[in-house]
Amino acid sequence: SAGSLPTALGMSDLMSATPAHKRSICLESSPQAADQKHTTEFGGNLLTLGESPVTPGGGGSLGASTATPPPSAAPHSATSGRSLDRSLETETLGDELEIKGALHCAVVLAHGGDVDEALGVLRLECSRIPVSSQLAAARHAVLEAFIAQERLQDACDFALETLQQPSALHLTPEEETDADVVRTRRLQQALQPQSTEALLRVLVQAQLHSRAAELLRALCRTGSTLPGDAVLYGVVDAALRARAYLEAWDVLELLLNHGRRADKYFVSILTKSLETSTDRRAVRRGIALVDRFIGQQREDVDEIVFNSLLNVLGHIGDMNKVQQTLNRMSDYGVPPSAVTYGTVVKAYGRARDIDAVLKVWHEMKTRCLGVNPVTCGCVLDACVKCGHLDKAMIIFQEMRLHGLHKNTVLYATLIKGLAKAHDLMGAVQLYQEMRMEGVPCNLVTFNSLMDVCVRCGDLQAAAVFLQNMMEMGIQPDLITFSTLIKGYSLIGEVHKALALARELKARGLDCDE
Repeated sequence: SAGSLPTALGMSDLMSATPAHKRSICLESSPQAADQKHTTEFGGNLLTLGESPVTPGGGGSLGASTATPPPSAAPHSATSGRSLDRSLETETLGDELEIKGALHCAVVLAHGGDVDEALGVLRLECSRIPVSSQLAAARHAVLEAFIAQERLQDACDFALETLQQPSALHLTPEEETDADVVRTRRLQQALQPQSTEALLRVLVQAQLHSRAAELLRALCRTGSTLPGDAVLYGVVDAALRARAYLEAWDVLELLLNHGRRADKYFVSILTKSLETSTDRRAVRRGIALVDRFIGQQREDVDEIVFNSLLNVLGHIGDMNKVQQTLNRMSDYGVPPSAVTYGTVVKAYGRARDIDAVLKVWHEMKTRCLGVNPVTCGCVLDACVKCGHLDKAMIIFQEMRLHGLHKNTVLYATLIKGLAKAHDLMGAVQLYQEMRMEGVPCNLVTFNSLMDVCVRCGDLQAAAVFLQNMMEMGIQPDLITFSTLIKGYSLIGEVHKALALARELKARGLDCDE
């Protein structure tokens, strides 16, 4: 409680006073001020109690016949010692009351909106006092005032400054096991838990994600109590929504370091964010943290977490780690799904490892798992990337037998492979088969067909495919124009290439390199 001011001086008078006068008013009006005055008067009586006034002539006030005991006399020495002890006790009690008065002053000023004055009182008059629940309460009042005035940066700076002071909570291993000690010390922290939770919430709402992460790091560094799971998850969720991935990774690391439970869905989303990262150091750090999560929270790890990690490992080409992760899935009893197979096949395709691709395909068939147009498309694409179009055609024939071949992506993938092999007849046959099977053609299909024609130098066939495409209502894109312009330039028909360039600009498409 901030206490009450004298009735003769209302809050409006306090607000209109000068800063120095405000402090004086608060200190004089505090309950501790009256106690301190009473203690000082009582202490003065203690200092004279039992002593006789000494006259200049050496006699006491009772007459010359009353001799003053010599300095070495035992009764006088005992009395002096007791007087000195009482004097020290009185001085200590006075200091404590003065400190309480200063804390009372800070709280009153903060509640009245004079947060800078309240902060000045804490810094000038309370900087060296030991940590206590009263001091933490005064700091909470200052933080609340900063938040109420929407001065969030100042609030965060004050919290960090407070945590850096030596009065912050530190627990020895022995104290950590003593529930009573932990409970008592938590009540006497540099900052109350509700103070840090309130500040973290408003920092998240204001999208000050870096400051929120900075405050959490300071709490961990000083051994202070971390906020509850709801607040921590709120910090991570807000950072993810704002794509502040660095701060989200920082919070995840703090959770893992302090044995707090991390949410597996947040971990999966964070892992997926690594796929588009160009910072290899950040990617490696993220992979290491996901590995730690998998090790520390084995019961929470599922296929989604593993698949996200496998996808990232495939992107960076760490095939040894891919195999280790697959082995770990088996150890954890997490069976691979169709998504797992597709992810692994794409990884081996990027690595140009045709043997591993075919091994996964064989496992998929053996388990009767994952054999669908999507995963089969991954297998065909991997074979094409590895330069084994023949194996891709064999797998496609197997799919025909099972009726899984009627898929636009599968045909487009094979046509791309035929383009690399300069096999125009094979590409035309696949196109005719698509039309007969009723498989829809898309822009990728026609671009791939025109690419085969250009590679083979048959621009007339390319023009036919362009006409067919537009008759189906499919509009050419930048890749379409680029492919045809390159083709006409290669055969020396520059005027047609320039005409296409003008058409490209007329359609509002921007030329690339």
